Amino acid sequence: EGLDQVQRLADARRTRLVQAEEGIPSVLWVVLVVGGMVTVGFSYLFGLANTWAHRLMVVSLTGVIALVLFTIGAMNYPFSGGARIEPGAFELVLNRFETSKLSDL
Repeated sequence: EGLDQVQRLADARRTRLVQAEEGIPSVLWVVLVVGGMVTVGFSYLFGLANTWAHRLMVVSLTGVIALVLFTIGAMNYPFSGGARIEPGAFELVLNRFETSKLSDL
């Protein structure tokens, strides 16, 4: 039973490592970029009397969509890059498991 549990833990760890290496599929990137372009394109259909206000609205919408796509790209690989998840929290929990009385069970 103990070996079976260790094997399941090893399998789960392998699965997490494989998933951490995978990024967002290219099909999803295409959907996100085309969706952003369509959204900005539709904003041209809403005409305002003041063209400067309309331009500001379109530029603001384009900026927000670009920032969202940039954030998705930066968070694509959560365990590497500038916006990565540090292992400190995982190590703290592992340390607590090792020092707790529950690990004696």
